[in-house]
Amino acid sequence: MKFSILVYVLLFITLSCDREDDNDSVVNCDYPILISDSRYQSADSDEPFNIQDISIADGCLIIEIQSSGCDGSTWTAELIDSEGIAKSFPVQRFLKIEFKNIEECDAVISRTFSYDLEDIELSEYSEIILYIDGFDAQISYVY
Repeated sequence: MKFSILVYVLLFITLSCDREDDNDSVVNCDYPILISDSRYQSADSDEPFNIQDISIADGCLIIEIQSSGCDGSTWTAELIDSEGIAKSFPVQRFLKIEFKNIEECDAVISRTFSYDLEDIELSEYSEIILYIDGFDAQISYVY
């Protein structure tokens, strides 16, 4: 009897544990990257902004933007890919931020946006160099 209770307890514990099935493939970036040459060409920002920092983590391009504002909660920053791919090694892609700011405060603040890089990956390559308009350095994305 004790043996069967022990078996049931162990079975319950085993079945109730969380398994780590490929949860690594779930990307939790804030925004997608828009891929559109026409939007890239016409992208315009209504307020000046500075790109303070760019990094890549867990399949997300993380961009810290600085501008004037109250708290940055109403800012939008759409990242647009030109659809153009420079066939060098590694290949290169060109992106632009369309930044909108309706806040009327004079404080200089920063806000971080993250973008899902999966849509700009190319299956035949494992690295892409990203050039973002307004940021002097190139970003190497290895996937």
